[in-house]
Amino acid sequence: MKNYVFIIFVLSITATFSQTNEEKYSKFIQLADSCFAIKDYEKAKKNYETALQYKPEEVYPKHKIAELAAYQEHDKKVERFYYKADSCFIAKDFASLTVKKGNYTEEDVVNPLSVYAQSKVDAENLLLKGNYSNYSIVRTIIVYGNAHHLSRSNLFLWAKSALPKGEKMNVVDDQFRAPTWADDLAWGCIRICDLNERGIYHLSGPTTYSIYEIVERIANYYNYDVQLLNKISSSTLNQPAARPPKTGFDLTKARKNLGYQPKTIEETLDLF
Repeated sequence: MKNYVFIIFVLSITATFSQTNEEKYSKFIQLADSCFAIKDYEKAKKNYETALQYKPEEVYPKHKIAELAAYQEHDKKVERFYYKADSCFIAKDFASLTVKKGNYTEEDVVNPLSVYAQSKVDAENLLLKGNYSNYSIVRTIIVYGNAHHLSRSNLFLWAKSALPKGEKMNVVDDQFRAPTWADDLAWGCIRICDLNERGIYHLSGPTTYSIYEIVERIANYYNYDVQLLNKISSSTLNQPAARPPKTGFDLTKARKNLGYQPKTIEETLDLF
């Protein structure tokens, strides 16, 4: 009888110890994942390593540590990229364009339509009118792509998530943009630094579509039901800030000086 009681007591201690390890493991995994999400990679790595001390056999933290190593190597490359230029500023399409035509050159006069747009123009002017000799300004339009731990979604990921589930999408058909594949934008920025180019460059996708047409092309490519797409007017969105109805770039300068050859929507969908 005494032996029996003693055995139960030992099992009880073991169970309590295991539960404590599980709780500590979960705590450090949550901390690590949170650090990972905000790109605090050093703290993330330490927390994943601490979690492994409590459950050494777990695969998840080991995979995350390997993933962190890849991200840190990428960050080193980015640092080297920025080191090659004193300043490289990327402005989004709403920041610096007028509403007069749509396919803008780098020399066109800017006419910001909102406070956000004005802030981008002000940032550009700090470089253009300052005592800087080695800088580049890149303007772009609706950047899209796919990656781990994106801080926000994009039009393409939204469509790829909603349409296969049969969810309807309300899409504006009176705003026109030239969507930019993230890899093309990155290539163009690196090319600017490699060639030591200075000044303003427009880097975007090759063709301007309505937002509705963009989503429609995605649906057609993947054979999703286009009947799920509902055209709406921008006026129904009650957007607080004014936006240009059409934003597209003349890419002549980038094509000539950089050899920039952006991919079509369909070419990039092959890479998702």
